[in-house]
Amino acid sequence: MQSVRFLAMLIAIVWGGVAYTQSASASSAIRVSVEGVRNNSGQVGILLFSQAKGFPSDHSAAIRQVMLPARKGKVEAVFEGLPPGTYAIAVMHDENKNQKIDTNMLGIPKEGYGVSNNVKNLLRAPRFEEAAFQLRSAMAEQKISLIY
Repeated sequence: MQSVRFLAMLIAIVWGGVAYTQSASASSAIRVSVEGVRNNSGQVGILLFSQAKGFPSDHSAAIRQVMLPARKGKVEAVFEGLPPGTYAIAVMHDENKNQKIDTNMLGIPKEGYGVSNNVKNLLRAPRFEEAAFQLRSAMAEQKISLIY
């Protein structure tokens, strides 16, 4: 009887260890395509957020970020090693490389910007909840069109 209990406990430990190993090693990626880049000037910044705090412009609140040389038309990036969950992306075309979106006197951006789900709001910055999407599979794709 003790050997049956021991075997059952051993199976539970091994089974639990296998389940833990599988979930711990499971990760996903997000491919971001930024479309409509108007010229080759400057750089395109892509910020990945996993929560509303700091979205869309606080670089320090982003869980990942990348700056790519601007290429007229389209630039792409891949964020790998992500757990499944809720994410939102903010993008800017920093044409003069000053690390911010330049605005006019009314606060309207003079450089290209965009967010996941291609949320367009002319009166305020997009909210995390509007731009949020679920990462559930091995690879998610987000196509973001810049607004100038």
